[in-house]
Amino acid sequence: MIYLPRILLTAAFSLTALATSAQPVDASKPIRIIVPYAAGGGIDVMSRIVGARMALTLGQPVIVENRPGANANIGSTVVMRAPPDGLTLLASASFFTINPVVEKNLPWSARNFAAVARFAVSHNVVAVPASSPSLTMKDFIAAAKEKPDMPVVDGGLGTPQTMVTKLLQHASNVSFTAVQYKGGTSYVPDLITGKLAMGVIPLNVALSLHRGGQLRVLATTGVRRSHALPDVPTLAESGFAEAGVDSWVGFHVPAGTAPETVERLADAVKAASAHEDVKTKFESLGATSAYLDTAAFGSFLREDTGRAELFLKLLDAK
Repeated sequence: MIYLPRILLTAAFSLTALATSAQPVDASKPIRIIVPYAAGGGIDVMSRIVGARMALTLGQPVIVENRPGANANIGSTVVMRAPPDGLTLLASASFFTINPVVEKNLPWSARNFAAVARFAVSHNVVAVPASSPSLTMKDFIAAAKEKPDMPVVDGGLGTPQTMVTKLLQHASNVSFTAVQYKGGTSYVPDLITGKLAMGVIPLNVALSLHRGGQLRVLATTGVRRSHALPDVPTLAESGFAEAGVDSWVGFHVPAGTAPETVERLADAVKAASAHEDVKTKFESLGATSAYLDTAAFGSFLREDTGRAELFLKLLDAK
């Protein structure tokens, strides 16, 4: 038997561990994208579009799982607790920066995750039933002042839609009654029939209903008019610039995921975001391909957190 000095054995084991940690992701195993919302919403649909293209680039299956509930905190916790092996991704959106600001005793923290990349931004819209007498935002606000506490959609505390609603309420000095739903698009029937007076909802949800004459879109939240609805003014054009908040979608992984694994995933997201088929599908949903790499995404997240903190200060000052 050959005996090696202890120091050489230690070095050998260390090199083996380093080699193991640097191994590429096992491409035979599927990647799971955890969407912390119900199926059918904008985050879910766009994550599926990008995930399908990533599967082709990476050469391994990509599966989307919906884990809705608790203001996106259930799905986030699932990813936080997953092994940091690059096989479990969180479909992150505005809740990722808003929830830590507005909620206490969260089961997760931004420190529990590593940013991968952002891949899309999309507009929200202010929509009313087609039967509503309001043809413009000014019409609707005037009606809200005449009839306080009209029922409106509440998308959840961690959503940009709810932030738009609260900021609109603050800016126009009106009061709404927020009605919560389980998630996804479950509020749509009540908005169409007029049980709800208004909803700030994702553009992809409203688009076909607006074109089909079931809903009327009064304004969009973007800085510029949406290509999908060029005749609809923005909130800024309607006199409510401070209420304009767009949505974004990206991916995070559990903290501790190897940098080379994060880079591999980010490269796949970049390739997907640049693909013409993906861009076209995003545009049909009222979204825009908007890739940010890991470093740029991190800077964006810090800015977005600052916006959430500013929004809360404005609301608290009322």
